[in-house]
Amino acid sequence: MSMCRASMRRNRTRKETIAMNVPMTKLINKINTAFSRFVVVGVMNTINFYIIYFILLLFDVHYQAAFVAAYLLSMIGSYFMNTLFVYKTTVSLKKFFAFPLVYVVQFALNYVGIIVCVEVLNIAEEFAPFIFLPITVILTFVLTRTILTRGDSR
Repeated sequence: MSMCRASMRRNRTRKETIAMNVPMTKLINKINTAFSRFVVVGVMNTINFYIIYFILLLFDVHYQAAFVAAYLLSMIGSYFMNTLFVYKTTVSLKKFFAFPLVYVVQFALNYVGIIVCVEVLNIAEEFAPFIFLPITVILTFVLTRTILTRGDSR
């Protein structure tokens, strides 16, 4: 009988522990889910960029103009995919015009990072952009989430 009571206490303790961790688990799952969707959108956005870029090149658009057009169009697509799919929030003009700030910060960090990698750390030019990729992906995720979910009642 005492063995059964000890077992019940142990089970109750586990249940209580699980119940206490449910909010934290939900938060972690929510972040992981949003981050996973963010990565998927990033891959889709990269593919969209290259498709647009190569199509414009097929129509003899100068490569610089094709790059700018593809970049802008993929950024617009990224805004809508992140707003509606990743963070499941509302579309607004305020968020739409604030969204490019994420890309300015991302560009600046990558630009400085590639210079440091090549000039200071002597990393090959071909590999330098990949060094900062994990940092910029996480930073972009946080900035995008901040801009797109600010003012939401979540």
